[in-house]
Amino acid sequence: MSTAELPTMMIMDIAPQELASRLRSALQATVFGSRRLITPRRIGQIAEEAASSFLHYAHGIHDDSVVQAFGHRLANDGLGHTTALAVVNTLHEITWERERDQPVLSEIPLSVVYTNALLAGYMSGREATLLEEQERARIGYNRAQAKLTP
Repeated sequence: MSTAELPTMMIMDIAPQELASRLRSALQATVFGSRRLITPRRIGQIAEEAASSFLHYAHGIHDDSVVQAFGHRLANDGLGHTTALAVVNTLHEITWERERDQPVLSEIPLSVVYTNALLAGYMSGREATLLEEQERARIGYNRAQAKLTP
């Protein structure tokens, strides 16, 4: 299914503050597994950005490139995979709670489609970060070798 064919999800009853609060809790519970120290203020910002991004997507702005860019930014911020998966899990939980009383789902829940794009961006960002770290290590190694060679 192309992004143009995705249905607009009926989740108007998810308040941005509620979603951001649940995302903040998930981030706080897993952030120590991340690669960098992420300040409590930044955790709140990430939670608000994630809530806003998902709700825009859920209400009809189906742009995978924007979601992938957000996932890429999460990796650049230093979020570890456990923390990224906690964001995904929270989005699924809150979406499925709202759809629980709906008739049998005939389509994949929108949270799954959204988080696939989010994780694609996250993995791309993580890969880029690892390549940068490897390049810095290689440069450091070459400099050390040069100093040892007479």
